[in-house]
Amino acid sequence: MSSDIDVSAAEPLDSETEADTASPEDKSWALPFFTIWAGQAFSLVGSRMGGFALVWWLTQASGGSATILATASLVAMLPGVLLGPIAGALVDRWSRRRVMILADSLVAALSAGLAILAWTGRLHVWHIYIIMFVRALLCLCAHWAARSTGPLCRLRPH
Repeated sequence: MSSDIDVSAAEPLDSETEADTASPEDKSWALPFFTIWAGQAFSLVGSRMGGFALVWWLTQASGGSATILATASLVAMLPGVLLGPIAGALVDRWSRRRVMILADSLVAALSAGLAILAWTGRLHVWHIYIIMFVRALLCLCAHWAARSTGPLCRLRPH
């Protein structure tokens, strides 16, 4: 079965007009894109290392209690399950740059507070639960903001 449609003469879609296409020589998009990408990569690595350290501390403090580790896993997953569908819609209404900066800054502040509690010997399991929940919520918002920022770095007509 052959098609009678000539695709070579097809009109470009509204989103694919000549003004929207970037020339290969124009690299003005690269610096903003890779700045955001590198920042989010470092943030993700730091968040994953922090999460691993929390699980390690819980394992050491509880003697490897499966109940405590399972509760920590549940607490870390709850924001994504309960608020995941809503977070993307909310982040789209806010400044993505501010969401990423605020979320990463608050995660860093929580990590510093956690370090102070551990250093002074006042760290308890319930502190970890609260911090894991808040960190997961903040990382969820930062994830949606970063994910929706990438396509915005494409070239636009002047």
